[in-house]
Amino acid sequence: MFSNGKDRMGNFWKRGIFIVFLTAILFTSVAGVGLAELPPPTWMPGFPIMAGPQLMLMWSPVAGAVKYKVFVNGKMVAETAVFQHFMPAPEEAGEYKVKVVAVDASGKDSPPSREWVTKVFKLAPPATVYDRATEKSVNLRWEVVPSAMVYNVYKRVGKATEYKLLASVQDTSYTDSDVKKDVEMRYAISAKDASGKESAKSKDVVAMIKTEVISKAAYQDLIPITSKVLMVMRGGTLPDGRVDTVKNPGGVTEVEGQLFVPDATRGIVHVFDRASGEYKGAIGKQGNGPGQLNRPIGISHDRDGNLLVCDAFMAKIVRLKPSGEFVDEFPLPRYVNAKLDINLQAGPSDIRQLSTGEFLVVDNANSRIMLLDPSGKYVKDIAFTDAKGATGFARPTSIDVDSKDHLYIADALNGRIVVAEKSGKVLLSIGQPGDIVGEFGGLLGVCAIEDMKWVIGVDSKHANLQIFSAETGKYLYSVASEDKKVALLLSIPQRATRLSDTTIAVSEALIDSKGGGIKIISIDKQVK
Repeated sequence: MFSNGKDRMGNFWKRGIFIVFLTAILFTSVAGVGLAELPPPTWMPGFPIMAGPQLMLMWSPVAGAVKYKVFVNGKMVAETAVFQHFMPAPEEAGEYKVKVVAVDASGKDSPPSREWVTKVFKLAPPATVYDRATEKSVNLRWEVVPSAMVYNVYKRVGKATEYKLLASVQDTSYTDSDVKKDVEMRYAISAKDASGKESAKSKDVVAMIKTEVISKAAYQDLIPITSKVLMVMRGGTLPDGRVDTVKNPGGVTEVEGQLFVPDATRGIVHVFDRASGEYKGAIGKQGNGPGQLNRPIGISHDRDGNLLVCDAFMAKIVRLKPSGEFVDEFPLPRYVNAKLDINLQAGPSDIRQLSTGEFLVVDNANSRIMLLDPSGKYVKDIAFTDAKGATGFARPTSIDVDSKDHLYIADALNGRIVVAEKSGKVLLSIGQPGDIVGEFGGLLGVCAIEDMKWVIGVDSKHANLQIFSAETGKYLYSVASEDKKVALLLSIPQRATRLSDTTIAVSEALIDSKGGGIKIISIDKQVK
């Protein structure tokens, strides 16, 4: 039957209340979605990226976001409604941390994106340029400039007052074959970054190829010691047919009959068979991630036979098994001097392990020697003192340690080898800057031959090995050819490592125009 008007009116109000109630529920649900916390933005693959003079940022859009905030080192630098932002690349040297947050309609920020960190280095010319003149060429080599993509090589000849651009190269070495004898040639190097900005020129180096290559005056007091190149190791053909060669070698270390040589340019470690010289390939991978190598220079091994590789660019020590398997790595602390407002990244160039299990690391960039505990944790910088007080270093390059934990440190720019105890007490200062025997023009390596009580200094500029008494510091001998005449057995040697009491392995930056390698040299200890 039909209901009356009163019933119809009551049902109408009931339906109205239900609709209002349902609308409230829906509104609350929608509002709840709007108030939910936005997820953090995620970077698009390959971004952020430094592209020439620009820093390019791109991220995936966040649902519900109405805009985005860009932060650099904790400071907001931009707001944008789109999910990308381009900005000038930072010019000041330092570490830059970039992150992005999304903002919803209510003005609430999302959690930040993953922080992206980049380091900007001051564009400067190479601090040191080494030269070596042969009969037909001048071989140049210089230190790495961290931000450089290309190096310009300049030259002026004779009385010319202006430099002319000779070449632009990506490597840290160059061979000039357009030379004349008895004419003074000056070279300077500049660095260029990805944006094309060029640094000032380095301090120039002077080279002259004399009609008589070896200067008799410089070696008039030379007492040569019989030596011979037993083997030269450059590289070889891999199983897949590729030819692999050493480009820019650092130190050398021997483990289980194999020689390991880091290649600073290629970010790998070359492997050779000690007995046959056969090239076994390379281990390691170039990159900036865990276990990867960017600019490996120094190398040694720990008591367990693991390799210890110094990555100068990434400020860390990477530990690898001889097979190449990653073990772990030690990040190195920055050099901080609050009084001088200095906070600089470490630049490790060599490492050795003491009998206590502790490690000594040469920080070439900041002229210090760091002590690490057996786990690789930083303990302190060693303060070296002699009878006259504090003793400082100027860009030390390498270190060696004997069975008594005595330290032998190549103090490059001071042109000397420092012999000291782990406590920092200096026992001897060997050599001085100069161009005659017993002096160093480009000290890069040091090697202790304990049973002979010798200390060997590797002089890159003079292309020789100079031997001193480890007891008195007196100059003894220089390595010469078998007929005991001074011969150019070496060309820009870098480091030396003792293999036995009569043989050493020497790494060279330029064996020929194709690059560097290793030479195994015998030294006759029966000096007459």
